[in-house]
Amino acid sequence: MNKYQAEKIINDYGGMIADTPEGDLVRDVFSLPYSPGRIRYAFFVYTEALIKEGLFNDEIENNLSMTYASLETRFVENPDKVNKAKRLYTKSEKAREYLDSRGGLTAFMPSVEKMTEYHNFVADCYGNWQKTG
Repeated sequence: MNKYQAEKIINDYGGMIADTPEGDLVRDVFSLPYSPGRIRYAFFVYTEALIKEGLFNDEIENNLSMTYASLETRFVENPDKVNKAKRLYTKSEKAREYLDSRGGLTAFMPSVEKMTEYHNFVADCYGNWQKTG
């Protein structure tokens, strides 16, 4: 995969996030135009290319990090149940219990762990990766 192929994959994936129906938290993982693994790989290829070309900056890093970290939280199997529970959250104790068991409404925000993973990759590209612990 080259930089331009990676950029297209990222843009297609980002378009899926932008096209999430109003009122929904998540979309079906199988609606993605590429597998989650290929999408993650595209982020790494594209990021490394931008760094090597001197085009990478904080704004790009933050945007890519947030988008990368949304893959696992915004695209799930059987999204209808989650979206229905979100719509009923204020009206139904059962819906609240269901969402709370999944981490509540904040569980569908970008994953902190995946943001860290992405930032660690960026550090590694710059030669600043240090193992700790």
